[in-house]
Amino acid sequence: MKKKVLFLSAWYPTKIDSMAGLFVQQHAKAISDSWDVAVLHCLPVDNGQKKYEIDVSHEFNLLTIRIYYKKIYCKIPVFKGLVMAFRFAKAYIMGYHRIVAMFGVPQLLHVNILTRVGVFALYLKILYGIPYVITEHWSRYLPERNEYKGLLRKIITRWVVRESNAISTVSQKLRASMIVCGIRHQNFLIINNMVDCNLFRPNLIAKANEKKLFSHISCFDDYSKNISGILRSIRKLAQRRDDFVCLLVGDGKDKEKIEQSANDLVLKNIVHFTGILGGEQLVEVYNKSLFTVLFSNFENMPVVISESFACGKPVIATKTGGIPEIVREKNGILVLPGNEHKFEEALDFMLDNVNRFDANEIREFAEKTFSKDTINDQLLLLYRQTAK
Repeated sequence: MKKKVLFLSAWYPTKIDSMAGLFVQQHAKAISDSWDVAVLHCLPVDNGQKKYEIDVSHEFNLLTIRIYYKKIYCKIPVFKGLVMAFRFAKAYIMGYHRIVAMFGVPQLLHVNILTRVGVFALYLKILYGIPYVITEHWSRYLPERNEYKGLLRKIITRWVVRESNAISTVSQKLRASMIVCGIRHQNFLIINNMVDCNLFRPNLIAKANEKKLFSHISCFDDYSKNISGILRSIRKLAQRRDDFVCLLVGDGKDKEKIEQSANDLVLKNIVHFTGILGGEQLVEVYNKSLFTVLFSNFENMPVVISESFACGKPVIATKTGGIPEIVREKNGILVLPGNEHKFEEALDFMLDNVNRFDANEIREFAEKTFSKDTINDQLLLLYRQTAK
């Protein structure tokens, strides 16, 4: 009989944002071959019809419970904070008891993204003796972002980590940055993001395009993804050549701003917005693109790069976070964040020289590094630090 693990995640795909925390969902899918998995995610929402709305589903062989709890609007910050903390705690307690009733008592908790869900895991450990492990994805610890602040947050985070049986991140850079921030553990592992290499695969019969095509896929957060910088670089490149098209795939809070920027730069015939795509539609974008681009100001380990590699496509990306750990001369080009001149040069070079990159070699690297079997083995190693 399989053991049971409960994923507690601060980020996860929801009806509000289908792209949030996809990498957590992929980890849950990866370990589901070896463990029975349930997922609990609670999210504050605007204009909720109820204070607590419970959504139960079975997705990818995972019992998934999402609880949407209503935000409160108040001009008194302390009161608002206390009420939201109460609703957060109540939502997770409700969700946990529903999990136990439908799934059974888990032998292990897997916390994803600190700090609040880690506090809840610590509560369950104290109350019921259930051990927990942690996987951190948040780039806030990176020096280029420097958003891990607040004495109380730091004290609580270190306490939560200290009481865990193991912690992992998806990049060496994030691990090193967390250690610099005082977050240390004797069992500190690296576990890559997972890519479904059966879905994300090269399509040898993909239709040729009239113009050379490349794509950018993201959550449309311009502060981190710097899509405006991509557009400005494309505008400059378009003054010298007119044989290319760029697809911008995704949605997010800055979509209208980015669309307006594209209009202001007169890129209507060069840049095309597709909205959010998933499944085979997203795979088709990778396959009809010559390469994928990211021009982020900061990142941890974007799944877009791994998916592109799984389809045998090289990338242009910035030298930030964990990206240099997987992007090398044989599978892409790295530029410094914010250097639009070098990014434009990389675009120009890649459009004419993409065939220098061996698609089979890129695909082979992805299978060895990001496949479901590989990540399952890495998660089992993490769980062995706890489960007996």
